[in-house]
Amino acid sequence: MKVLFVCTGNVCRSPIAEGLLYSLLGRRFGDGAPSVASAGTAGWEGDGAQPHSVSAAAERGIDLSGHVARRLEAGAIQEATDRE
Repeated sequence: MKVLFVCTGNVCRSPIAEGLLYSLLGRRFGDGAPSVASAGTAGWEGDGAQPHSVSAAAERGIDLSGHVARRLEAGAIQEATDRE
């Protein structure tokens, strides 16, 4: 199973959602956890997460400091919807 969060720029909402779910699934399933990713419809490719998003996530123990925004592509949608 793969989860893909999508927002506009992939620098605020979707990185937080990705980080939170990744953390929760990792604690629950360990190495068997589903993969989690995020992208933006108008992705600000190469940008980091916005500082307020990094701070908000850090308050919940999630590190977004290494996040790199990416644009949503058809391949990412296909990967997230393929049944294994």
